[in-house]
Amino acid sequence: MHPAYTIVYYALRGNNSGILNSQFSKYGCLVTDMSEIEKYTTKNIDEDVTMLLTAEVLEIIDSLHAVDIIPANIKADNIFLMKKLCYHVTHRTLQSIDFGAPIDMKLLKKGQLFSCVQNDKSLNSVEMREG
Repeated sequence: MHPAYTIVYYALRGNNSGILNSQFSKYGCLVTDMSEIEKYTTKNIDEDVTMLLTAEVLEIIDSLHAVDIIPANIKADNIFLMKKLCYHVTHRTLQSIDFGAPIDMKLLKKGQLFSCVQNDKSLNSVEMREG
């Protein structure tokens, strides 16, 4: 799954923020790409393409879960299209670029439950807001 995660070439860290320098994506993030498709074609993205992209996002999440990490801030803004789409199963096109709020379950007791991740409640998932 290595190609699914951004490689950081250089990083700056501040008290409450950071800057990462990584590979440029000339295709942009999923939100932008989907908006552009709808804007120029007046149609939503094709169902086959949606399934392909969804499978790749789920593989990214699954690989994190396999090492006991919960990606608490996964969203289309944080997923970049790095290559042209290809239907070959080993061809990875997506890359996760933001790990601003991951939860490493190895650091917590077994069975730990969560009600909130951040002070800004709007950033919490529906599952966390509903308990």
